[in-house]
Amino acid sequence: KKKFPGDALTVDERMQLLTAQKNVEVELKSNQLEQESRNGTLVLYGSVVQLLHMYSKKYISISTTQISKTENHNMQMRLISHDSEHCLFKVLPRYKVRSVGDEVHMEDQVTFASEETEGQYIHTSSKTYYQVGIALHAQCHEINAAASESGYTVKPHYLPAADEQRESDLKAGSIIRLFHREIECYLVAEGSFANDKEKVVVEKVHLRKRKSDHGRLKAPSTSAITYWQIEKDAEPLSGQTVSWGERCRIKHLPTRLYLAVVKNETDGGFQVILKERDLFSQKANSDIAFRFFPVIEDNTGMEFATYARINHPHTKTWLAARKGVEYSRQAFDPNAPGLASLQWDSAELFQIGIQEQMSYDDAFIIEEVDEALIMKFNYVAGMVPILKAYIQEIETTTNKVINIRKANLVEKALNELSDFMRYAHPRMKDHQKLLRNLMILETIMRILQNFDPKAQDANNQRIVGKACYRVMEVYLFGESRKNEIYLARFIPFFETHVGLDLNAEEMLTEIVRDNSLIVSKYGEDQIDNIVKQLLKGRDSRFFDQLGVLCVCNDLPLPEKQNKIIETLVKKHGKELFYLTEIGRSDQVPNGDRNTIYFHDPNDPPGKWHPLHDIAAKDKPKDSKHYQYLVAQLDLFGKLCKGNNVKAVETIDKDFNYLTFEEALIGARDDKLHPAVRSKYVELIVVLYVDIGDNRPMLDNLSLSFVYSKVVEDPYELAAANPNKSLTGSVNLHFPALRDWIKTHVEKHQSVTGSRSMIDSNNFNTEVLDLLYLLVKYGYYADLTDINALMPPLISLLNGMNDKPFPKASDEQSVQFRKEGRYEDTHENRAIFNLKVKAMRVMDLFFNFRFYLRLQHFIYDYKLLKGDVDPTQKVQVEEAQPETYDDNDDDETTIKHRRGLSRLTHQVAGVGRQMTHRLAIFGLGDGQRPPPPQELQELQKNSRNLKIHSNEWLMDLAAERLKTVFSYSAYYFENTTDARGISFPAIMIDLSKYHNDEVLHEALHLLNRFYSAEETLFEKGIQTQLLITESSEKVFNELSFTHLPVLRHLAEVNVNEVQCQQLLNILETLTTMCHLEGDPDEPHAQNQKILYNTGVFTDVLNLVFRDKP
Repeated sequence: KKKFPGDALTVDERMQLLTAQKNVEVELKSNQLEQESRNGTLVLYGSVVQLLHMYSKKYISISTTQISKTENHNMQMRLISHDSEHCLFKVLPRYKVRSVGDEVHMEDQVTFASEETEGQYIHTSSKTYYQVGIALHAQCHEINAAASESGYTVKPHYLPAADEQRESDLKAGSIIRLFHREIECYLVAEGSFANDKEKVVVEKVHLRKRKSDHGRLKAPSTSAITYWQIEKDAEPLSGQTVSWGERCRIKHLPTRLYLAVVKNETDGGFQVILKERDLFSQKANSDIAFRFFPVIEDNTGMEFATYARINHPHTKTWLAARKGVEYSRQAFDPNAPGLASLQWDSAELFQIGIQEQMSYDDAFIIEEVDEALIMKFNYVAGMVPILKAYIQEIETTTNKVINIRKANLVEKALNELSDFMRYAHPRMKDHQKLLRNLMILETIMRILQNFDPKAQDANNQRIVGKACYRVMEVYLFGESRKNEIYLARFIPFFETHVGLDLNAEEMLTEIVRDNSLIVSKYGEDQIDNIVKQLLKGRDSRFFDQLGVLCVCNDLPLPEKQNKIIETLVKKHGKELFYLTEIGRSDQVPNGDRNTIYFHDPNDPPGKWHPLHDIAAKDKPKDSKHYQYLVAQLDLFGKLCKGNNVKAVETIDKDFNYLTFEEALIGARDDKLHPAVRSKYVELIVVLYVDIGDNRPMLDNLSLSFVYSKVVEDPYELAAANPNKSLTGSVNLHFPALRDWIKTHVEKHQSVTGSRSMIDSNNFNTEVLDLLYLLVKYGYYADLTDINALMPPLISLLNGMNDKPFPKASDEQSVQFRKEGRYEDTHENRAIFNLKVKAMRVMDLFFNFRFYLRLQHFIYDYKLLKGDVDPTQKVQVEEAQPETYDDNDDDETTIKHRRGLSRLTHQVAGVGRQMTHRLAIFGLGDGQRPPPPQELQELQKNSRNLKIHSNEWLMDLAAERLKTVFSYSAYYFENTTDARGISFPAIMIDLSKYHNDEVLHEALHLLNRFYSAEETLFEKGIQTQLLITESSEKVFNELSFTHLPVLRHLAEVNVNEVQCQQLLNILETLTTMCHLEGDPDEPHAQNQKILYNTGVFTDVLNLVFRDKP
């Protein structure tokens, strides 16, 4: 079982680990400062140095346990990622013309003596690897440690001259990009020196578009296909400054070929290509020589970030963009069958050419490539020789057996490549891109193509094959669609490795996951093939493959869901799925009523096992039974997602694979592993909550109300009936869910940040997700239920209750609360998600409070008008707020009416008791009287009202507001948590977390907390009271017919029938926006109804939603 650092440690061990990590950081910083202080000093004979390999950024070290591969009397040298005493060597002169203390000069011959192992020198083997029977690196000599010394000549790579050069000067050996500013394109080519000689160049030299962002240039490209190295024609290794007009060569790093202008044999013209340099004939290299000329003449020399034109002296021409002439990819066929037709790169490409006359437009910016990017490129490029040597051995050697040592060597290199990407957060995409730029992935494919499961050395080949698939799996980490589509063309090849124990199954799952372009290419035949593989091996990974075909980017795919229901669940479910039952049922009559039991189809009939046997918290998660169960539950959830009636009926009723009682027991059984409990909560959501006629209410509040249906307590019936939501939907399971959720959140009022608690934190997030849906659908209508949830939710949000690990001491907890809880770490990310979900639940409660207050204000306005009987047809006067004629152009009148709207809302207020309401107006007999005299006068003289002329009225409004807001206040508005911290203080603390979602939600709630009153009156002005039958008809048609369907279709990937249904709804909504029979004349009231009910927001979300 793989363990994370810090798991299964005692408290003392954890403290020792934290202390050791701090000491390491201090030591590394000290070493870095020491290196920086000595940088640029002269090296003297007798100095102790370390030798750093530039491509891998590792140190040369003497192994103390391994002997040389070519000379068994010597010790092996190796590269290690950290410095140690075995990396220290003394520089000594090879000959006596130099002595200790003298300066080391270029071209000197030196030796390196180990500081740690006396009498050992860096030594070059006399024989090649091939001569001792090693095909890997066949023509190379080995560097080892020996008693006899070898001499090495010091050659310059870059010789700085402080008096002559500046940091900004372009030097021989510099890595640059060439950016055509006029058309915003980089000069690029695609290919790799990893390929065979005739296939090094895949895409010829061309220009690749990189658009600016609103006139501002984007950050420089990190793609290696843009990297070019400048070499002086005469002194390529000198490291000296390149001057304007000086002949130089431009080398493409990924292909290691040179930019050239050659004659086109087809039409006799010239073309820009990549070609090899001729090492024996300088004359033959005339076509790869270029000169740079400045756009603006100056004497400052050739610098980075300057504009230059590029001249080819041999043909006396200039590099020029062929504006408007697109470059067509040679390695891509859009008409290819299946997945090969997927285009992984959508950038605009243009051709590059030459012209005799220098053009003002064809200027290139010389961009310097950052040293960190060069280091990353060199690291990946350094892996190429290892992989090429292995390919050469397996492809060219007849009957050659790959021994375990060779397999382990290549596996180690591939694992390092995986780690190079895995631990690159947040720049993982840059690392992954290098595998594409250097065509490492194609190289890996060649290794896998040679895998022979029947070979004598199949097990050793399998070691390398698994490492290859691990590299590709890490390559798919993150959210890069380009990476997924790039690998998708190899899916048919990957499918040939299914069942060969190479982990191709995980690879196939990750490629397809959340990519609609790839999912759309999966037909019924491929689904049938996956089911056949599942029948053969009962491997949980096939459940995962089917699951990613059901849901894409959280959008259900109904056609794929239904196909899997028919092909798998109905036909083969009984022989493939674990059957589960609760104790004391017909199947398990003697079991525990609160325990789930499972039956393996391979077991004899009637044999049932407690689920704790495979899924308890203390059981290993890597057991096949556990993984199979989790994958099965996960597949059930994905099949039912999106209110798929067919799937719900099949799983819950037709085949009785799961019942509500069983799912609830699984969710609340704290002996089960949290990951299993999470799956049961997800199943409760898709099978018993997010179904039927349940429709969201509190996330899309309507500000239009049917005036005749406004009542004193709009949610009294829903609050009295625990099974009924605010929308009128009924869910008989809500009381059980409400009670369990309340108990659960009361029990988990703090969170723990260790890796071992990630699954528990994720489970708590799933519980809050269930709570969120129940609140959104309007089942929490009783203020008692809401107020009962507030204290534990606020405590959960309070970071001062969090702990670093379960048994942390007070001192450790204080330190974590001071610093550790804010950091964006893998452990804390699960906590961030939990707190975000809790804040979103709070946000819905804010909505409910707002809606409650608003509707009570509306009812009191109705009371003020004398229309308290909800069955009575109301005749509203012309001066009534928000019901006036839209064509009235008297601005003063409109202003006064709106002022009256605000004022009467304030005056009318809301109260729970009619006697209290009437007492405010000086009436206490309990009968419904006419409005008070003062308000009658206000109604009669509304057109000439001076709003702020009556201080008594304003005082009355202020008193009423206190009553209104105290009635619908929540726990967090009136008190603090157990630590005495207020709700605003907790939100301010959450805004300090290093996570964008937490920050956004915390500031959003803080704003809502302090602007609740202002928002109420602002929205009150926007509120619309519908008094005509036509308006009421439009509102009801929207609320109960069109909006539920529209919002459902927005949450699934629609098929052709559903697409037409969606178009019909949009067409109907369009007709509502104009007068009947006159498309050019807007219908203002209907437009406002559509706006107030959230239609426009829903349509915009539909248009701009992420592609699945």
